Amino acid sequence: MDRLAVRSSLIPLDVVLAKSINDASGKALGRVVDVVVKWSGDARYPDVKGLVVNDFSRDEELLVPATRIEPFGASSRTITYLGAGPGPWERRKGELRLQSDIIGRQIVDVQGATVLIAKELYLAWIGTTAYLVGVSGPEKRRGLKALSRVDSGLIDWSLVQPFGEEDSELKLKELHKGLRRLRPGELADLLQELDEDAREEFTASMDLSDLADAIEEMEPDEVEDLMVDTPPEVAAKLIEKMEPDEAVDALRDLGRAEADEILSKLPPEISEALEESLEYPETMAGGFMTTVLILSRPSDSVADVATKVREAKDHATDIDATVVVDEEGKYIDDIPLFSLFIASPTDRVGDLLIDRDPLYIDAEAPLREVVKTLIEARSSSLVVVDEEGFPIGRVLADDVVDALVRSSGFHFKLPWNR
Repeated sequence: MDRLAVRSSLIPLDVVLAKSINDASGKALGRVVDVVVKWSGDARYPDVKGLVVNDFSRDEELLVPATRIEPFGASSRTITYLGAGPGPWERRKGELRLQSDIIGRQIVDVQGATVLIAKELYLAWIGTTAYLVGVSGPEKRRGLKALSRVDSGLIDWSLVQPFGEEDSELKLKELHKGLRRLRPGELADLLQELDEDAREEFTASMDLSDLADAIEEMEPDEVEDLMVDTPPEVAAKLIEKMEPDEAVDALRDLGRAEADEILSKLPPEISEALEESLEYPETMAGGFMTTVLILSRPSDSVADVATKVREAKDHATDIDATVVVDEEGKYIDDIPLFSLFIASPTDRVGDLLIDRDPLYIDAEAPLREVVKTLIEARSSSLVVVDEEGFPIGRVLADDVVDALVRSSGFHFKLPWNR
């Protein structure tokens, strides 16, 4: 589509709705009350199929086919209809009325990652066909990115994701490809700004893994609302996709009955691990640790450890080291991934151990002690061990920050958590 041609022929919907329509003889047929477009969900710019007109004489709505309308501009006082008498308006499959179906609804500017309320829509003639080409409206929130505009105050329609009611043709059939490129933090922001119906429509079309990543970035009260509104079977699948520490936070924010129902639908090994973490207060190490660990023995080769790391690639954000254990499985030390990276694949893990007293924490260590030990270790994480010395989890620096934020009563996003 020729952008210059579009800009020179933009017609706001409000301007169209202010026009009257005449037949070829000049007789007034009525006033335009809406514009009908064909909506397939995959067309970048839906084409106009007709105008809905309020018949002055019979007080009913008529449909004037777009193919029998003379092209008009924003400054035209009237619109000329060249066909025979128009018939009554009846919605056909795949058709939308712009004023009644889109205006006032939430949409997402996928390039600007911003939620808007559709206040105005814009049409443009390309040849003898009119298209829906743009939308404008107030932002529901102030995003960090600039909006994707083709003109001042106008967002290109091909770069938006609209949402519709249950039986509406506008209802989401497939996510805009631009939404699939957003980072989890950006998706989380959108989910938090969408109303309940739009959010439900959005999440139903998302990949569960992507949705789980986004939920991990959401504020606790928003996570609670989303989980409560989600069927327990689906909520369990989301919890299973989330990192263990984030899953525990999500379950802890729910009522005990809701959390138990979700836990009952998880595989036993996952539900048992989560229930153990839930037994610890959120201000203790066991309450905000991740249970994802890469265990190795001194006799393992670096290549062996690399294989284990590759197998745990879905938990990349929770892994920054391998936990070295003895033959009984008790904690010996932690070896950072960087040390493994610069070592030879044939080197043994035991050869990489440093002669030192390793630092670790107990599951019941209070937050203040965790912070003190983490600073002393000058590391990005600490291993959590049980009372017998077996490693049961890892506390990550970003989870310590989150715990500090929660304990202080503040709720805000930190840039390194995105």
